[in-house]
Amino acid sequence: MSKTFRQRFYQNEVNSLYNVDAHSWWTKTKQFLMPPKTQSDTFSHLICPPGASLADVLNNAFLSVSADLPHVDINFLTDVYVYDCSEEFTIYLEVVEAYLSRLNAYKAAGPDEISTRFVKEHAAVLCEPVAALLNASIMEGFVPTIWKSAEVVPVPKIHPPRLIEWDVRPISLLPVLGNT
Repeated sequence: MSKTFRQRFYQNEVNSLYNVDAHSWWTKTKQFLMPPKTQSDTFSHLICPPGASLADVLNNAFLSVSADLPHVDINFLTDVYVYDCSEEFTIYLEVVEAYLSRLNAYKAAGPDEISTRFVKEHAAVLCEPVAALLNASIMEGFVPTIWKSAEVVPVPKIHPPRLIEWDVRPISLLPVLGNT
């Protein structure tokens, strides 16, 4: 049965190629003939130093961008910043619900693995606890650690990338609620 369905599927795909332009024809033909490239295929030709993994090399390249910036002294910030802005910056349920309902449902989930589609579809229910979290965060001057995390994905600027430092850029997947 599965063999019959597979044959029927490919026959329909091939028949649909008779009525399309040349660009669409070649795109579909390449999909049939060549397996999709994975990220490991994209970076497989790059040479890493002995004993180093590709992940370490990419990480060091991305970290080198901010190597010359001074570190933030947390003690300095807590001594200087004591202004209580909780009354001035109260976040209301209606604002949170409107924001959550406008999220792009096709964005990827971040390190918290909360789907934007889920948040968007359940905005009316989630707006109250999210508003409470945001208001508590403002009052206490503390942002949850998970909201400050990101998954960094290396994306090549050119194919194939030749130098990690120049031809690869980091794209950060952030938590959905961390963007609010």
